[in-house]
Amino acid sequence: MLAEKQIIEGIYAGNTAIFKEIFDTYYLPLRSFAYRYVENEAITDDFVQDAFLVFWERRLDFALLSSIKSFLFTTVKNSCLNWVKREQVKFRNQEQLIHALETENEESAILEEEVHARIYEAIRNLSPQARDVVLYSMEGLSNPEIAAKMNLSLNTIKTVKLRAYRILRAKLGSLAYFLFLFL
Repeated sequence: MLAEKQIIEGIYAGNTAIFKEIFDTYYLPLRSFAYRYVENEAITDDFVQDAFLVFWERRLDFALLSSIKSFLFTTVKNSCLNWVKREQVKFRNQEQLIHALETENEESAILEEEVHARIYEAIRNLSPQARDVVLYSMEGLSNPEIAAKMNLSLNTIKTVKLRAYRILRAKLGSLAYFLFLFL
């Protein structure tokens, strides 16, 4: 990634390649952050895209990369909060969710979503077969269920899973611990 000064100058100049780099960096963490509260992919996509649109329209207001990041997360959080307030019937514990959104430590939520994004990025870089095995495991499928779904032998699934976890541990280092929270 470019130096912060170059990024800010590029944003001021309307450089769409730099905008795309910021979009690629924050899209998944923002989407995951919103999904925790809205649980609807289409709506979370809209919130994230709207946040980037507002950012781009107001790009001259930002002097620091951290203020861009904070703006994006705050904008998405506010969109979620407004949506939850409008969709009273869809959430059993609406008051608790609204309270959580209003009082949540935003920095820890951002950090958590960035960890999730790094884990999913590492998974995305696996071979297609290994990626599918890991994702099915994360969905809660057992090895026999994965074998049946992928039309492979149980031993093949075990071998692919073992190799995939070794690769992920090597790529993620200390973050590998968090991977097992999802499995």
